[in-house]
Amino acid sequence: MRLSRFHCTNSRLPRLLLAAGALSLALATHSYADVTLTPGQDVQAAVNSNYPGTTFIFSTGLYRGQSIIPKQGDIFVGQPGVYLNGSTILTNFSQNGVYYLATVKLSAVSAPGSCLSDRPGCTYPEDLFLDGRRLERVTAASAVAAGKWFLDYSTGAVYMVDSPFGHLVQLSTSRFAFGGNASGVVIRGLHIQKYANPAQKGAIEGAAGLNRTNQQNEVSYNHGAGLHLGGAAQVLNNYIHHNGQIGMSGGGNDILIQNNEIAYNDTAGYDWSWQSGGAKLTTTNRLVVRGNYVHDNVGPGFITDYNNYNTLYESNHTARNIAAGIMHEVSFSAIIRYNQIESDGFNPRGGSAWWGSGIRILASSDVEIYGNTLVKCMNGIIGIQTDRGAGYQVQNLNVHDNVITQATGIAAGIVTQSQFSPAVFTSSNNHLDYNTYHVTSLTGAYFAWDNRYLPITTWQSYGNDVNGTLLLP
Repeated sequence: MRLSRFHCTNSRLPRLLLAAGALSLALATHSYADVTLTPGQDVQAAVNSNYPGTTFIFSTGLYRGQSIIPKQGDIFVGQPGVYLNGSTILTNFSQNGVYYLATVKLSAVSAPGSCLSDRPGCTYPEDLFLDGRRLERVTAASAVAAGKWFLDYSTGAVYMVDSPFGHLVQLSTSRFAFGGNASGVVIRGLHIQKYANPAQKGAIEGAAGLNRTNQQNEVSYNHGAGLHLGGAAQVLNNYIHHNGQIGMSGGGNDILIQNNEIAYNDTAGYDWSWQSGGAKLTTTNRLVVRGNYVHDNVGPGFITDYNNYNTLYESNHTARNIAAGIMHEVSFSAIIRYNQIESDGFNPRGGSAWWGSGIRILASSDVEIYGNTLVKCMNGIIGIQTDRGAGYQVQNLNVHDNVITQATGIAAGIVTQSQFSPAVFTSSNNHLDYNTYHVTSLTGAYFAWDNRYLPITTWQSYGNDVNGTLLLP
């Protein structure tokens, strides 16, 4: 009888396996109809009720307070004029003395970050907008003045002194527009703005999902990062601007960042020596950054910081970014070529080669820099050796065939802490040659080597730019 029951039980297996196979085949061959969304609709509910890999088309209009966790392979496409807005409209204001008060229900969020000394409220992720203008957040009601506001989490009271009456007042409250860990997601043609995402998190939060594509979006006025990327992400033809901390961040293998405009980021007052500016990528391999226009960010335009390998910066245009246009820090093999770098690296904290430059290589090895044009940056192309741990050395740095226009500051060279000298200059295979320098004096000390600032003749005596050219305007 035991044998009979055994055979009876297992006689069902072929039928179960056939049924499971039929279901898998049905799912694999299912033809999904596109889903059209309209303003006011619950987008997450629509995602939940459809198969993975569905295309969702946003009809023109404003979608307020939506936070979406896609399924595998979902595609989100916006018709012209689609806005995902992470804010709540405040209307319940009353006047109490000099203050206008409204009440909201919000829980305090612990968020990382280091603020500039005059902007201590930068780490709080909510922002207040008066007719679209972001007000400065302060940390006490007594500090509220014109253009500034305060939120008391314990009572939910919003304080401002600018009159809200007759104006649109929006408080960012939703933490993200897109999140989750699904891979193969495409987000295209959307305006994503005014989300209360903390620093190091994105309004488009894709770090947990692979192979995500963000294309032709406008991502602006969010608090932390506009986008946070994971492996194999593609960021193509987006306009990423006026985000509170940084335009984009993240890490992973095989990321492509191409043909984007990234501008005016770090509006909340984060300290750029912590993390802010255009874009910061960490622990990447085979990162490609190509054809982007990165300008007017409070912080570096692009920075690859910590254990990045096989990085390519190619044909980008950077301008007026603080600290550097392109910065490669405590990382490894990189090619930086054919970029236009102008008026970059002007650091309010100092003008020496240590503080800022157009292209900045910090404690990184195996970097080749060629074919770039640098115009009137605080300093030109600078290698910096500081103690960042064993293995992080300025070595095998090859800088050649660049054109550098430098009215003041240092045009090219390496600076180092004393414990790394003279090896950085004598035995680390660092070479600069065939570069062209446009300067205002043939005898000026435009070069940094051997812990000194040098004129061209002394620079060449060390073997640098023996085939280089120094020109007056």
